[in-house]
Amino acid sequence: ADGQYTVQGEQSSVIGEHVGKSSPLTFLIDTVPPQVSLTEPANGSSTGGDSQLARGSVGSAEHDIQRVTAQLFGGASVGDGQSPVQSIEVSAVGPSWSVTFAGLGPGTYTVRALQHDEAGNVGVSSTSTFSVTRPAASAPHPPPTASFTWFPTSPRAGENVSLVSNSTDPSSPLTAFAWDLAGTGAFATGGPTMSTTFPTAGNHVVQLRVTDALGLSNVASQTIPVGGPALPLMQPFPIVRITTTGARSGVKLRQLSVLASRGAKIIVRCRSRACPVKSQSHMASTSRARSAFVEFRRFERTLAAGVILEIRISKPGQVGKFTRFTVRRGKAPVRSDACLEGVATRPVVCPSS
Repeated sequence: ADGQYTVQGEQSSVIGEHVGKSSPLTFLIDTVPPQVSLTEPANGSSTGGDSQLARGSVGSAEHDIQRVTAQLFGGASVGDGQSPVQSIEVSAVGPSWSVTFAGLGPGTYTVRALQHDEAGNVGVSSTSTFSVTRPAASAPHPPPTASFTWFPTSPRAGENVSLVSNSTDPSSPLTAFAWDLAGTGAFATGGPTMSTTFPTAGNHVVQLRVTDALGLSNVASQTIPVGGPALPLMQPFPIVRITTTGARSGVKLRQLSVLASRGAKIIVRCRSRACPVKSQSHMASTSRARSAFVEFRRFERTLAAGVILEIRISKPGQVGKFTRFTVRRGKAPVRSDACLEGVATRPVVCPSS
């Protein structure tokens, strides 16, 4: 009979004094299918449009799966082995379910609903037959407008990229999204957002196909430029120390030093006619220590207003540091920090991690 049962095995020893017992196992016998119902459309009704709403209630027994498959068949009945012209699976919302069959031509249709449970039983609702009459001539519905964007806007090879649809449709809700991540025309069903990675640098074509409730579709295609793999941060990351005090015509630079990893190249350039030294470079110690402390004493003097110091710490294949220090007339000096990728001379925004 239907219900929950527990089974356990026992084994006695030869002399009968000891009894071994297995762990108990619990199982369920369920032969009752879910009680799914169809309440709309009314049997024998008709519509003048090209879509039809179907809805009903779902079975709510303990092991009933709260998803319903609504099937639409051509004709006034459902024959054995007949395939549906449309089949839509939806999740129940509370005790109810609903779907919209779209893109229907004139004729007679029959609809029913199916619901499964965890034991494999299938509940089948009653059927309802309706007809679609030819609607009056009207302007055709426009297809949806497919479009999408991606984040980050300048991805790198191997970096996680989020694709986000911003497609629109003024006359019908969007019901399906399919993505072609390789630009080959092979679309895979997805949602309004998709996450992917591009293994190589270069231009990658991505396409999005959207479909509305009327069955109309549109495709957006964009080329995503992907940069090379992100370089690792220099470890330990460089520290630039600048200490000044006020002076009548600018500032007194009392300390300019850099703590950098072994083998890093450090260049200090001064931009102004009033510079005490135009440039000075050092290579961080190549000893066994992971980092080296380098001082630039030739710049430690009074710097006039308008003097700009640029400090670059770089190393091939790693992200280094860029610091700009500007002396201003009658105001505190300004310092800004950025990053350098490899041996590049142009500073970039530092990565977030």
